[in-house]
Amino acid sequence: MVDIDKSLLLQMVNFLFLLWILNIILYRPIRRILAERKQRVDGFLLDIKQLGQQIEDQKNEIADLTNLARKKGFEEKEALKQEAHKEQERLLAEINAQMEAKISDVKSNIAGDIMAARKTLQSQIDTFARELVTKILGRQIG
Repeated sequence: MVDIDKSLLLQMVNFLFLLWILNIILYRPIRRILAERKQRVDGFLLDIKQLGQQIEDQKNEIADLTNLARKKGFEEKEALKQEAHKEQERLLAEINAQMEAKISDVKSNIAGDIMAARKTLQSQIDTFARELVTKILGRQIG
């Protein structure tokens, strides 16, 4: 059996003294270092979370700006298409007017040529008639 005597009491005091010394020399510094490390890691995690949120916000902002730019580009493209269509219609109307004027000029020239040809033929009708009668009858008419 174990006898409780002075040596046991001395061993207990020695053990408690050793725990106190180890606590001062070893355990407290280690716990302090671990606490500092935990604080740093927590700080880094918080920084990482904040940076991740900033990145997400910037991604959303970029997406919004991209969509806005696409929408604006599409609207400008449509406006340019409409403007080009109006310009095309204006040019076609101008060309049609020019063509109508040219056609009118050509028609008037043709009408003038027809009138001139009629006058020329009208003045030569007697000569043609006499030659025709001469050929049909085979003799000269006076």
